[in-house]
Amino acid sequence: MKTSVFASLAGALDPWAIFWGCIAALGLSAVAGALMGAGLITDISNNPDEAGAPDSLDDSALERAMHRPMALLQITVLSLLATAVAGALTARLAPGAPMLNAGAVGAIGTVLSVPLARGAPALPRPLVIFGILSTLPATLLGAWIVT
Repeated sequence: MKTSVFASLAGALDPWAIFWGCIAALGLSAVAGALMGAGLITDISNNPDEAGAPDSLDDSALERAMHRPMALLQITVLSLLATAVAGALTARLAPGAPMLNAGAVGAIGTVLSVPLARGAPALPRPLVIFGILSTLPATLLGAWIVT
């Protein structure tokens, strides 16, 4: 009896590994976002010349802070690290097919990133596109590192 390629791939997928990989990606991204937001607010508060009054945290000050090159670099690096760690965790939880399961997490992340990116606050469009396109490769890189 011959099995199809899709049946053998579906049999190699580990739903729990994929679930925990997605939870790790969301959790780490939330923590990274909170740290980045706290850092931006602290930066704005400590540099009143750039933001206006020291206690004014208006949207324009936050947008200017987010467009600084170092802030954009930090957002990019933290996002890629969170994605790679999620791929590594998925690979560890699914030793039978680590790259396939990490790829599933990366694919889910890519698909979910598209609608979420529409609401990205004040991020430059090229960075948003890079973030979407780098989700799957970063997840696979994390899995490859631990296998």
